[in-house]
Amino acid sequence: MNLPLPLDVGGWPSPALAFLGLGFAAGLFHFGLLRRTAGAICEGRTRAAAGQFVMRFAATGAVLYLAARLGAAPLLSAALGLTVARFVHLRSFFGPAG
Repeated sequence: MNLPLPLDVGGWPSPALAFLGLGFAAGLFHFGLLRRTAGAICEGRTRAAAGQFVMRFAATGAVLYLAARLGAAPLLSAALGLTVARFVHLRSFFGPAG
């Protein structure tokens, strides 16, 4: 089944390059909100934590879904952006190793 994608990528130099940045931004949002969700759980604010959980997965899922609709290269680029964002976020939290 082929669903139509209402996303015009004709003006972009490369959808894969665009989704690298979009994946990075989604990753920063995802892992930043993960830290806030953990804090909310520790403070006993379960409703806030549940809302943050849903927002986190909806945003990340939407980016990965759009990337997957455009093909393997944009999906892999978005995944690479998420991975780099995870590294950057962990480095800002724990500091440089060594």
